[in-house]
Amino acid sequence: EVIALLLSPTPYLVNAPLTINLNITINGVGVITARSDGTAYALEDSTSTLPFRPILKANSTNSLFIIDNGIDNTALATNAITNVTFNDIDFIGCEQNCTNKGGIFLNKENLTINNSVIHKGNANYGGAIYNQANATLIINDAVFRANEAIDGAAIFAEENNVLIKKSLFTQGKAPNNGIITINTASTAKTTSIIENSTLSGNEGAAISGGKDVLISNNTIVNNTIGVRLNNNTPLIYNNIIAGNSQADCDMFATIPSDGKVYFANNLSTVSKGCPIGASNHNNIVITNTGNETLFAALDSNNRCVAPPAIGLLCPLAENGGLTKTHKPRLLANYTQLSESPIVNKGFYDIVANQGLICSSTDQRGFARENSENRCDIGAVEIQTGLKAYKQGDDVVFGQIKRFNISENIFDAELFPASLCSNLLGAGEYRDGCARLVDLPKHGVASFDAQTGEILYSTTNPSFHGFDTFSYNIVTTLSRFSDAANDKTLRTDVRVVSEPPASLASKTLD
Repeated sequence: EVIALLLSPTPYLVNAPLTINLNITINGVGVITARSDGTAYALEDSTSTLPFRPILKANSTNSLFIIDNGIDNTALATNAITNVTFNDIDFIGCEQNCTNKGGIFLNKENLTINNSVIHKGNANYGGAIYNQANATLIINDAVFRANEAIDGAAIFAEENNVLIKKSLFTQGKAPNNGIITINTASTAKTTSIIENSTLSGNEGAAISGGKDVLISNNTIVNNTIGVRLNNNTPLIYNNIIAGNSQADCDMFATIPSDGKVYFANNLSTVSKGCPIGASNHNNIVITNTGNETLFAALDSNNRCVAPPAIGLLCPLAENGGLTKTHKPRLLANYTQLSESPIVNKGFYDIVANQGLICSSTDQRGFARENSENRCDIGAVEIQTGLKAYKQGDDVVFGQIKRFNISENIFDAELFPASLCSNLLGAGEYRDGCARLVDLPKHGVASFDAQTGEILYSTTNPSFHGFDTFSYNIVTTLSRFSDAANDKTLRTDVRVVSEPPASLASKTLD
C-alpha cells in the first residue's frame, strides 16, 4: 500500500496512537524542496514560516505511531515482518510525559524514515523512537531536535539492527544517559551503523552503545559526553569526537592486543578519555587552545568570524545538503595543508594505515575527494571550488550591479588581506587578495570598501551590448595549490548593457 499525505499549512493532529500492521509507504506530497531561484532548501530553514512537508503532531499526551503486526518477531521469518516507510514527513511529539516507550514511534517491525524532522518527542525511554528487540530501524537525512527521555532521548534500541546516515541530532536531553542508546542483544544481531552524521549540543552521551556499534565519519561535539560504550570495545573510525564538556570517550573496555584495529583516524581532545592506540592508527589529540581551538567565534551575522580568526569548526549552520553541519576550516596561518588535524586525516589506502575506509559521500551528499588517497575526518568533506567560474547580469545605464566575490569558494574562506603580501608580494590588498584583471571597456568596475563586492556600472548611455571583465581571488584553500601560478581563482564577468529606453532582457546565464 502507498499513502499520499498532502502538504498542509497546519499540522495534521493525531489524537491517539495509530497502529500500523501492514506493509505500507507513506509519502509527503506537494513537498517544497527549492526556492523560487532554484536553490535547495534544507530540512529546516529559519527564513520560512510555512511548512515544507506535511506535519503529523500529537494532539495530547500520546505518541503518534505503533508499528506492530501483532506477531512475535523472535523466531519469525524475515518476509513475515512488516515494513513501514515514511518519506518527506515531519513529526512533532507531545513535548512532555507522552508515554513510557517511544514518544513518537514505538517500533516492533522494520521502520524506515527518510527526509524528516522529528522533534519534541518525550518518553521515559526513546523520546522520539523506541526500537524493540528484533525490530529494524533505518534513518536517512533526518533531523532529531529537542527530544527528551530518561534514556535514548532521540532513539532507544533494545538491541542492534539500527542504521543511521546523514542526519543531525541536536538539543536532545537525557542528562545521565544517551541521546542515541543502542543496547547489546543476548543473541548475535546485525552490527548497528552510525555514519556521516552530526551529534551536537545535546545534554547527555551523544551515543551510548553496546557491543558491535560501528561509528564512522561523524562529528560528535559540544555534548556532555561524546561516545559511551558501557564497557564494550569500540568500532570507531574517521570521526571528530571533541569538545564535549565531560568526556569525549567514556567507559571503553580495554582494547585487546589481538592485531585488530578498534579506534583509528579519529580526532579528540586531550584528557577527555579517548584511546590513542598504536602510532599507525593515526589518532589525533588536540589541546582546544591556540591553533587547536575547536570552535570559531561568531560574528554579528551568526557566522564564523573571518580569517585570520582561529577555530577548527564553524558553529552549526546550513552548509549545503539537507541538514545542518559544522564546517571545518583551514586556518590562515597554516603554512601547509598537512597542518590541519581534520583535512586528509581519514583512512588512506596504503599498507601502513589501518581502520575502516571512508564513506564515498559526506553528510551533505557531496563526494569525498580522497585527496592523497585520504578523506577528511568527521561528517563534512571540504569541497574545494577550485574551478573556472563565470558570473553575469543585465544592467541599464544609471544602475549599479553588485557581484559577490565569494560565490565560487564553496567551503573555503577568503584569505585575509593582512597576509596577502606574504603570498603574493608587497602591495595593498583587500580580503581574498582580490584584484581586477581585464578591465571593462564600456563601464567601470570597483570594489565596495564595506562589503568587498564588485560594483559595475556602464559609462555610455547609448551602449547596447556585452561588456566583460575579470577578477582574481585567493582562498584559504586555493593558496595550497601545487601549481606555481594557480593559487588564485579567476572569475569572468559578462554584463549585458542596455540604454535606459530599451526593451527589458533576461538575466544572462
